[in-house]
Amino acid sequence: MAIPITEGVQAATAIAQTISNIVDQAKRRKFEQSLALLNSKQVNELNQKMLEANTESQRLQILSDSLIQYAIANEQSTKTSKVMLLVLAGGLGVCLLTVALIFALKKKNP
Repeated sequence: MAIPITEGVQAATAIAQTISNIVDQAKRRKFEQSLALLNSKQVNELNQKMLEANTESQRLQILSDSLIQYAIANEQSTKTSKVMLLVLAGGLGVCLLTVALIFALKKKNP
């Protein structure tokens, strides 16, 4: 149990060091914000990749690539959710319109 915790701490330290070495403040802030959006599975995958990297440039490349991949996947998931929401809202609108039309017709023809 101690080994995975130690590896997790080492990976988290590697991520923190890699981000802290980014000189450009805007780029650093973007990495920090992107990292905060990751779920635990994505963080674990990133931690494993960071542990396997040998140089700082490899770590930065892994961090950059991973965050881009996760952002694209998150965007696709959000798009799918929006489409589903629009379809459901459209279906609900059609149902409400149908019910309103039925009531209007019943009221007109008693």
